[in-house]
Amino acid sequence: MMDTFVRSMQVFVATVESGTMAAAARQLDLSSSAISQQIQKLEQQLNISLLHRNTRKLTLTEAGQLYYQSCKETIGTWQHTEQQLSELRQNPQGELRIAAPVGFAACGLLSAPLQELLHSHQQLNIRLFMQDDEFDLIANRIDLALCVRTSPMPDSNLIARQLAEWEMILAASPAYLAEKGFAGAQMPQTPAELSSLDWLQHANSKTADLVLQTNTDKNTDKASITAKVKLQLNNMQALIQFTRDGLGIAVLPKPEVVAELRRGDLCQLLPHWQLPKLQIYAVTSTRDSQPAKVRTAIDILTRALQAYRGNIPKPSL
Repeated sequence: MMDTFVRSMQVFVATVESGTMAAAARQLDLSSSAISQQIQKLEQQLNISLLHRNTRKLTLTEAGQLYYQSCKETIGTWQHTEQQLSELRQNPQGELRIAAPVGFAACGLLSAPLQELLHSHQQLNIRLFMQDDEFDLIANRIDLALCVRTSPMPDSNLIARQLAEWEMILAASPAYLAEKGFAGAQMPQTPAELSSLDWLQHANSKTADLVLQTNTDKNTDKASITAKVKLQLNNMQALIQFTRDGLGIAVLPKPEVVAELRRGDLCQLLPHWQLPKLQIYAVTSTRDSQPAKVRTAIDILTRALQAYRGNIPKPSL
């Protein structure tokens, strides 16, 4: 409706500046009758005459002069706004508000993709919200949230796009395993052997019942573990640290603990059994007509997350 109103203003301004409806019609590629109808409709809507008409020319009434000046300002503002909106659609710029789990920054995962965003698009600035708990995207005007889940995203008004998936593993420290009588060839061989251990759990895990599966030559075997959760917390980096410190066994994202596994600070248990993978989503409030800053950020983050295997690419200097 606003476009129609602005269009009627443009017709009125063209008529005033060209001096005749015929000239305005040629300028706007319309018929003279269409111009006349637009002006009449406009006067009816405003309930006042805007033009004095005679056979030779048109002149402005007092109301018409006032309205003409207002139209010029409104059209100028509208065109400027349209230009700004077009730039937002086409070029990453302005403030990009991103919400992400604390661990993504703590392990350095976001440094390289965010640096690429900022260096490639000088008119862009980023405001980063780090939080592991649920975050209100609408209330906090978040453009893009990174969300990690081991199950599909629930139905909501938000739009979720899967960016990557990471392998989840069972892990514990060598000291904790030795304390429980596991070492070397005596490492746990079956899921049942893990049930009695002390479990550490991320607060976002919805259940203590774990389902694992392994593929054999003939079929797929499944097993479940009812974990005795001794410590629950809401931060993945803290969960990794407590597991390293020997407080118990935990389900951890393998890409985030590759370094610990290589150093021997953590041991992967039951490597031939698989857990549900960790799904990483980009969550936005709308799917269509995303500004360029959001589209570009999703593309860059997708590449970074899919390529990430525990070796953090260092930002270039």
